[in-house]
Parts: sequence; structure tokens; C-alpha cells
Amino acid sequence: MKTIIIIITIALLTSCSLFDPTAQEPQATFKITGKSQTYYSSLGDWSSAQIYYEVENTGGMEIDYYKVYFTATMTDGSKVYDWDNGSSVGVGKVQSDNTYIDTQDKKLSNVVITSYDLTSY
Repeated sequence: MKTIIIIITIALLTSCSLFDPTAQEPQATFKITGKSQTYYSSLGDWSSAQIYYEVENTGGMEIDYYKVYFTATMTDGSKVYDWDNGSSVGVGKVQSDNTYIDTQDKKLSNVVITSYDLTSY
């Protein structure tokens, strides 16, 4: 009988979030939802690119602060690295945001999210 109680106790404790370090970390998915850029023919230059993205809180705790990193590739193959941040993404919620990336007067070909940091206080 003592063995059964010990086994049940261990099973309950190991399934408890107090013993699961990943359960205490915020989790999210990010995706780019659009981009726009204007060509100024009188100047022969491209504007900064406006990048639209979403962050979805897929974890069990609020995301108090996030920082998301982008890599933008121009049509000439050059790359620009930038980041944006935001706050207060509730559990199960999706938040839309946008940022501007300085393309150095070049045409944007592609932009990807390369990484992100999440913080819960």
C-alpha cells in the first residue's frame, strides 16, 4: 500500500507545473501578414518598408513584453536587420502590429522573422 501511495504522489508531482520549467515560460508564434513600400520616381528611391505582423500568445501566461527580430532582403541581395517590440499580449490572444524597416533606398524583396524574446513579469 505504501508503494502505491508513493507512486501516485510521484506521478502527481511530476505532472505539476511547479516541476516543469517550460510551463513557467511564455510562448508565442509570430507571422508576417503583409508589407508595403513606395517608389518615389522623382527621386529614384524606395521608401522604408512597412512590415505588418501578428503575435499569438500560445502559452499559459500573459506576455508582458516581446522583442521580434527581422531580416529584410533587398532585390540586389543586400540584407538589413531590424527589430520591433510590444507588450501586453493576453493568454490565447492575437495582437497585430507593424514596424518600418529602413531599406537604404532599395527595393524590398523579402522579409522574415528570425527570432524573438518573450518576457512575463
